Amino acid sequence: MRDIARDAGVAVETVYSNFSSKAVLFKEVLNVLVVGDDEPIALSERPEFRAGMVGPLPDRIEAMARLFAEVHGRVARLRMVLREAARADDDLLETERTVAAEEREQTRLVLEVFLSDPSDNDIEGWQAVSSSDLYVLLTEVHGWTTEQYVSWITELTQAALAAKGVVR
Repeated sequence: MRDIARDAGVAVETVYSNFSSKAVLFKEVLNVLVVGDDEPIALSERPEFRAGMVGPLPDRIEAMARLFAEVHGRVARLRMVLREAARADDDLLETERTVAAEEREQTRLVLEVFLSDPSDNDIEGWQAVSSSDLYVLLTEVHGWTTEQYVSWITELTQAALAAKGVVR
């Protein structure tokens, strides 16, 4: 927290008066990065999410894939830092668990756009496929462009939905 205060040019007490711990600060930064601003509007209530709810199925799927790419582009590295830091800090471990549970809930909301009653396996499997870890692997390690990622997620989603009989 001292380093954060120094970098922000404020007193440590100022940081603590707004954020009671590193874990609280970390969670707030992630919340802002997920949605891209500090407005108190949930991702599921934003136009980017709503775009995945209207129009032909292929367009809706692509809109969700673009949303994944946008969010991951903002949060992927910080998620990796949180996961690693959680190994040594119980408060950050709790934050990591909370963030993972919130990601699971967002995944459920996305799947409900396409499936009326997604199973736990659907939700957890799709949480893995649409994770920031996979985004980093494909875009940073393998050098995929954002467009390649969006196309692949779109195609994969279409195939998965077709396998479940969804052809809306």
